Amino acid sequence: TRSSAPLADAGPDRTALVGATVQLDGSGSSDIDGDTMTFGWALLTVPAGSNATLSDVAAPMPSFDVDRPGTYLAQLVVNDGLVDSAPDTVTVSTRNSAPLADAGPDRTALVGATVQLDGSGSSDADGDTLTFIWALQTLPAGSSARLSDVAAPMPSFNVDRPGTYVAQLVVNDGLVNSMPDSVRVSAQNISVVSNNSGGGSFAVGSLMLLAIGALVRRQRMKKPVLAVVCKCTPWCGSGFAHRNTIGNR
Repeated sequence: TRSSAPLADAGPDRTALVGATVQLDGSGSSDIDGDTMTFGWALLTVPAGSNATLSDVAAPMPSFDVDRPGTYLAQLVVNDGLVDSAPDTVTVSTRNSAPLADAGPDRTALVGATVQLDGSGSSDADGDTLTFIWALQTLPAGSSARLSDVAAPMPSFNVDRPGTYVAQLVVNDGLVNSMPDSVRVSAQNISVVSNNSGGGSFAVGSLMLLAIGALVRRQRMKKPVLAVVCKCTPWCGSGFAHRNTIGNR
């Protein structure tokens, strides 16, 4: 009897997320004569910019990494030692991946400062355009802080009370929201004291620096110094008597 051509089966079409590893399955291929088969896989089509390659083109179940959104087309041909099968193909299409929100690192700020939040580190594996949704979830008691633009990638708010501010960011890729991400801003107060002599005010830290400076100057004034008054010489032109004194300035 003549050898019958084997039958290639590349498996069913499927979907996958960008970043996933897809394992193809040619184990459903068969040969009516019961001959041992060899496998020959090829990636016929990949999305633009993809570097996807098959792990082993001769394996019954090779794999590849889905590194770009789009359609991947793989072909399988099997051989029974005498004749090739007709090719069979399998299509792997990427499905939408949820975007990733990044509200930026926690930080500290002074009361009275303007804090700019930064959601520019947010991303989408499919390369979709993102929209931003910010919210101030926690404010210190008595604060009236408001975000400048809840839909901006980098909104700002004024720190008007000491305490903790918590902002939450959710991004959307046009199909699905990300999981929320939060950033904590801890605000510190600066005590202000009156400057009676000048009628103004300055921070306690400035007052401490002034006090330290005054102390240093006072200590310098107490330091013994050597004062020398030179006697008139033909070259100096001085009319004073010659004397040596040691004392405090």
